[in-house]
Amino acid sequence: MATLSFQGQGAVIKGTVTVNPASISSAAIGETSVTITGALAGDTVIMNAPAAIETGCVWSAYVSAADTVKLRIANLSGGSLDCASATWDYCLIRN
Repeated sequence: MATLSFQGQGAVIKGTVTVNPASISSAAIGETSVTITGALAGDTVIMNAPAAIETGCVWSAYVSAADTVKLRIANLSGGSLDCASATWDYCLIRN
């Protein structure tokens, strides 16, 4: 559940979202879309992985459209990865 701390530029929305990425080949990057209600193109998003994320994952995220965040996960493990479905925390900052 998201919370809005204040409105307008600099508004902060925090919450959790379930992420279930597809299998990622060795030395490849996978991209997964997640819905974050209230996200707008140009906002800054920070995604925090669960403590049990698979070793070798490096990630970044960006708002690609209204209510849609793209999460990119790079596989640096040396083998293929099938990351488990998990709950990630997010922090969205209105720019």
